[in-house]
Amino acid sequence: MASIVERPKKDGSSTLQVKWRQDGEWQTERFGDSGSVS
Repeated sequence: MASIVERPKKDGSSTLQVKWRQDGEWQTERFGDSGSVS
């Protein structure tokens, strides 16, 4: 199962972070900013 977390930024905007477990380790993906990072 995955979780979605809204992460506020200092400039007042926010990004979304998706977290899930894969092969026993946490994986994350961020959306909503210019430099999406895995």
